[in-house]
Amino acid sequence: MFVIWHYVCRVVFPIILIGYFGCFLSPENQLTSTLEPYLLRSIILIAVTGGIMALLVLSTLLKFACPICKQRETGVGGSNEEGLWLDCKHCGVTHESGFLKIGLTYPDPKNQNTDSGPQNS
Repeated sequence: MFVIWHYVCRVVFPIILIGYFGCFLSPENQLTSTLEPYLLRSIILIAVTGGIMALLVLSTLLKFACPICKQRETGVGGSNEEGLWLDCKHCGVTHESGFLKIGLTYPDPKNQNTDSGPQNS
């Protein structure tokens, strides 16, 4: 679920947002008038779902499963410098990386640790 959430936030949502504003700013034609309501509904759906998920994560009612071992003994956090991260007690920290934080860096399976995630100051 963390991986899906990551890619929806970093890839799918911006593409839909750009598409919507492209339809909004382009001249009226059949394609833009057909796509615009669907793109707007998608934006609203993703925003509402993301807000609900964020509240559930903050209240610890929702725990993301580790993408490696599938355990739910995880913590989620983030910062402007490091992006989002998921700390698994068994595998370590999975965090965003690369250009625009689109990629994910998984912990080295040989280096099992029990650190509690990146240190936020």
